Amino acid sequence: MTLIKKIDVKGFKSLGNTTTSISLGKGLIAITGPNGSGKSNIFDAITFCLGESNPSLLRVNKLNSLLYDGGNKGKRSTRTKVSITLDNIERKIPVDVDNVTISRELKDTGENTYYLNNKRIQKNILQEMLKISLIDPRSLQIIPQGKMMQVSELKPEDKRKLIEDLVGVSQFDERKSESMKQLSDADIKLQIASARIGEIKNRVYELEGERNDQIRLEQLEKQIRGLRASVISRNLFHLKQNVSIDNENRISLEDKLSNIKSNQKLIINNIDSKEVEKAKFIETFVDKTSNKQYGIHNEINKVNGEVNILDIKIKRSKEVVRNWEQEIPRLTKLISKNDVELKDKIKQIKLLEDIITDIKKRRKSLNKNLITINNKRNKLRRISSRNNVQFKRSQSRILSYKNIGYNIENKIDQINNKKTNIDEKIKNLED
Repeated sequence: MTLIKKIDVKGFKSLGNTTTSISLGKGLIAITGPNGSGKSNIFDAITFCLGESNPSLLRVNKLNSLLYDGGNKGKRSTRTKVSITLDNIERKIPVDVDNVTISRELKDTGENTYYLNNKRIQKNILQEMLKISLIDPRSLQIIPQGKMMQVSELKPEDKRKLIEDLVGVSQFDERKSESMKQLSDADIKLQIASARIGEIKNRVYELEGERNDQIRLEQLEKQIRGLRASVISRNLFHLKQNVSIDNENRISLEDKLSNIKSNQKLIINNIDSKEVEKAKFIETFVDKTSNKQYGIHNEINKVNGEVNILDIKIKRSKEVVRNWEQEIPRLTKLISKNDVELKDKIKQIKLLEDIITDIKKRRKSLNKNLITINNKRNKLRRISSRNNVQFKRSQSRILSYKNIGYNIENKIDQINNKKTNIDEKIKNLED
């Protein structure tokens, strides 16, 4: 059983600004004094220190009224502090010391501060520790004036509930309901996490499909670029080959034309020289002896035959020259046409080079998009792994809550057994 060993009060109600210390021993202790001497204020100080914040239960209209008002001539206190030292030899309070000091400080600003062994502590944690040791300012461990009459007039069901509160059964009922609530909240969170994991998995599958499509697109674009490059290279090779052949043909035609013109000049020169020789021959040998006239005539006929042959050659050469002169405009047009085609092909090559450059830029952009998709996929995988960890933690929490529920049910069974024994004892006492 937990006992109060000492009470320290300062600035509380009518107890003044000086620290009032009351040491309590084992056994029955009574505090006596005339009416209005502050006996009930000690009871209020204990209730206040244990966490009571209802002004009506502390017999004031507001909490600031708990501060010492200074009396007739004194100074009003700006803060009040109450400390209770409890015997913890049996370790009812979950603190590994023999004496536990609980303190509560209230300032005139309304700020409340709780201390456990002179160390600041939150109110909910302190109340949880007190509940474990079955200490409650509103239970029958602290009985104010008029409470005994109320207890004696209670119905059996209300008495039973009061006894359950006293032995701590209701505390475990509250814990059980709270654990069940936490368990249901954990189940809801688990379902939400499972749904989110399913959504994330679906999104990961979609991103993997997009990634595969992106990789397939890059492969197809690589194949298209390779095929386009091979076609461009082949067309460029053929164009260069055709241009070189056309240039060679043009050069050969120009050489043939120049040779024909030179041959024509030589033939004309030969004809002129033969005409001169003929005239000289006639002038030199026409008046010679008649004996030589026949031979001369034969020579003349021979020369005339040669002249005729040369005339035929000249005519043929002139025809060839005319044909080549007629071919020259066509060849010139053909050369200009080839030049135009060559310029067009060069433009096409530049256009294809621009297309290749644009394809390279698009490839860089697609690589960036692929990197972004991979980053998103990795991020989603990390989120999925975190959700899996949270899922496992939730499962472990659920198991722990279930174990707590089982322990609470066992304790409730034990307390019910105790309660049954107490009911039997009460019946025996009533009989």
